[in-house]
Amino acid sequence: MRNVNRFLESVGSDKDKELHLPTIFSGALPTEADEVIEAMYVLGERRASLGDPVGIDEVTQAVRGLIADQRILDAAVDVCMQGLTASGYTEPEAHRLLLESKSTIMDGTDYEGSNSIADLLIETVRGNDRLPRDFGPAHSGGRARYELRKLIGMGSQGSVYEATDRAFAEQDSAAFVALKIFNTGEERRHTQEGSRARRIRHKNIARVIDQGCTPDDAQYVAYELIEGHTLEKWRSNNQEKLSAKAACRMLIPIAHGVQAAHSVGITHRDLKPANILINRDGEPVVTDFGIAHTENAAPQSDRRGTRGSLAFMAPEQYDGMVAGPMPSVDIYALGGILFWLVTGRYPNGDTVRAAIDWLEARADGGPGRILDWNVDERLHAIIAKSLSVDPASRYQSVESFAHDLEAYLEHRTIPWLDSSPYRRTILFTKRNPFVVMLLVVLASAVVLAAGIWVDARSTLRHERAVNAAAREIESLQSQLAFEKDRVENIKEKTALLGSLVRTWSSVLNAADDQGRIGTNLLFLHTVSLNEFVREDPVFLNELIAKKIEVGEQYLAQMETSSASPLQIAMWHEVLASWYINSDVMKAAEHLRATVNLLSQYAPADTRWQGLVQDQLEALASAE
Repeated sequence: MRNVNRFLESVGSDKDKELHLPTIFSGALPTEADEVIEAMYVLGERRASLGDPVGIDEVTQAVRGLIADQRILDAAVDVCMQGLTASGYTEPEAHRLLLESKSTIMDGTDYEGSNSIADLLIETVRGNDRLPRDFGPAHSGGRARYELRKLIGMGSQGSVYEATDRAFAEQDSAAFVALKIFNTGEERRHTQEGSRARRIRHKNIARVIDQGCTPDDAQYVAYELIEGHTLEKWRSNNQEKLSAKAACRMLIPIAHGVQAAHSVGITHRDLKPANILINRDGEPVVTDFGIAHTENAAPQSDRRGTRGSLAFMAPEQYDGMVAGPMPSVDIYALGGILFWLVTGRYPNGDTVRAAIDWLEARADGGPGRILDWNVDERLHAIIAKSLSVDPASRYQSVESFAHDLEAYLEHRTIPWLDSSPYRRTILFTKRNPFVVMLLVVLASAVVLAAGIWVDARSTLRHERAVNAAAREIESLQSQLAFEKDRVENIKEKTALLGSLVRTWSSVLNAADDQGRIGTNLLFLHTVSLNEFVREDPVFLNELIAKKIEVGEQYLAQMETSSASPLQIAMWHEVLASWYINSDVMKAAEHLRATVNLLSQYAPADTRWQGLVQDQLEALASAE
């Protein structure tokens, strides 16, 4: 449960009461920063609704003594911007108006060089800090060890100066350091921060050179001076050409540095773009271990930072549930920094109010905003996992997070993400384009060679088939010629034989000699059945007619002789079969004669009679 905000209590709910910020925040203490921020937002909204937005002059007068706190600095910027946009100005117009405003307490400080509202507010404090000046314990010659030359940053714990270190200076070369001087009330942190950071040995972690206190009890930690600028400014300078892969390449060394801290039991707990410097070589360096947590330290639940820290703060850290180092809060912050690098938006919200609202009343599944952006599907899944609300669902180490980012850049498979064979094949192709190209060329060569071989085989088979067909045709032609010769021979023989048969048939003696008639009849019947005779239909018909003529003579001789009636019946049936194709009536006459003889002389032979009767009926139906 939150404590009662005394600043809001002082104005109550009276809408007509004058809301003068310098009066309301008079006597505000650094320990009341959270209440000041909350009251600034509430009062800023009320002032905007009354048509009297809070101006930069009023803000700097109201919180002059607290402006060194980065949270209050960011909140002041938000309140001023929101007041102007609520009055109808666009964001670019509001930004321009604030930069053109003159604060009455700036004491003539040059504000024209400020490129942001925050810079403008910081100039207010810088105006009262005359540099250069000596600082630190006495060094040889009685002078202080350090000379503060330029204020390069301010935060809730203290201020960071560029300084020269007389202890390491050479005759012709000054030794520069980044000197962090802690605010009153933060003294205990300087020994913690120095000792923590000193335990880490990594190129992406700022190296601690010294720590101590001055004769007037000002506590400090001296870091190596990183000559460059913050990650925030680096992104601003590169946002037009910053790709998702470039953002990953920037974050990976940061992650390795943070992993080095985790390896010695230190959790940073305040990772944000302002605490990451980019050196002249373009390498990121993590700084400011002021609220870091070690394995043996007591839990800390400070809700430090606003747009800087709150925007990247893990939900469990905001809830004060961080007991022990809990690397998960740094994993969340790193995922948030990567999200910010890729999209330009803050993971928990782009304003202090938005971040607080989400952290106070968040829904399961993480900030909805991280699902609403267009980026590579695999990178989206990696970032979403690192920003999971539930710490158990996040990466369990910074090392595994960095490993997946490296796998993403190198198109290697990520086991929990790339399970489908299709996805693995695509990644292999991207990872080994030259190998795949070589395989394609080899496969094409094999297919081409196989095609040529098949074509050659097909051509060979075709040639063989053509040759075989030619041989077959030649053989058939030879056989045809042979058969033609044979047919000619047969025709000659047939013609000769036909001539002989015609000659013989023309001189047949139709005498009464039954033996000669039978002989002639047998000869004619045999010849009519011969194959060569059938090839000459005219001659065949002549033979059959002659055969029938001789057969009638033979039957007449049998009827006048003592031949058996059944023999006569049989010859009647034979002559009927010879007549059947030339003279149906004669065939029927002979069949009836057969029936009469059978009914008279063989009445018991019903089968024979039935067969002859069937032939008669067949002839009748044919007529």
